[in-house]
Amino acid sequence: MRCFYCAEEIQDEALVCRYCGRDLNFMRPFIVRIAAVESRISELERCVDAIRASPETVHAMSSAASSRTSSRVRIVVPTVVAVIIGVASYAFFKISDGGPWSLIVSIVAPLPCGLWSGLWWRGKHVRAYAIAGATAGILQYVGSLLAYYLTPPRGFHLSMTEVALFGTLYAVGGLLLFVTGALLGDLLERRFTAEEGPSSGAQSIAKSILRRIDRRPASETAVKRVAEFVTAVAPILTFIGSLVAAYLTYQAAIMKK
Repeated sequence: MRCFYCAEEIQDEALVCRYCGRDLNFMRPFIVRIAAVESRISELERCVDAIRASPETVHAMSSAASSRTSSRVRIVVPTVVAVIIGVASYAFFKISDGGPWSLIVSIVAPLPCGLWSGLWWRGKHVRAYAIAGATAGILQYVGSLLAYYLTPPRGFHLSMTEVALFGTLYAVGGLLLFVTGALLGDLLERRFTAEEGPSSGAQSIAKSILRRIDRRPASETAVKRVAEFVTAVAPILTFIGSLVAAYLTYQAAIMKK
């Protein structure tokens, strides 16, 4: 190696430069680290060059980013549409003297929007549907509460208990309605596109049910049949729950117009 100070050639194990007489131990750790960093940078540069030289890799990265963006659009757009329809329908119900149909539309708006999302977004995404439904319900409640106070007539005022009740009903109802529509969309998509069997979540539920019934490990056929039953029954159960939440929301809102 060369001396750090005078640049003369010396042995790698030297502790003192034989030319300039300076101590080499102080600078040696820094030089070693700098060399390691330079080596790592060279490796990274080679990796970057290899990626740039591979069109397939660039295309795969671009496709993955595009797929994530498309997935967000297919859950965000129906959620926003559900909120807009719900708030606008409730505001019309509040200021009109007509029947309660606009209120019904306001309450059930997440259902068709969830169906839209389930048909539009390939695959099964129950967790995303639940988050979107709850978000739609909460935002719809906030918008409807503003419409309640800002639109005439203003003769009624909600108590804190009624505000909490409305918020809970809208959030739970929006979640269940959106999930119901999305699960129905998944079932229709599976039927039209001949997609693979039940989701991993349904299979996990099926294994848990079979484990409680019989302590022995269940066969794949039994798990598949129970998972298909769970997949078919889940929209029905969520729809029943959403009907209860929607009915309670309707009764509470119709009395507080």
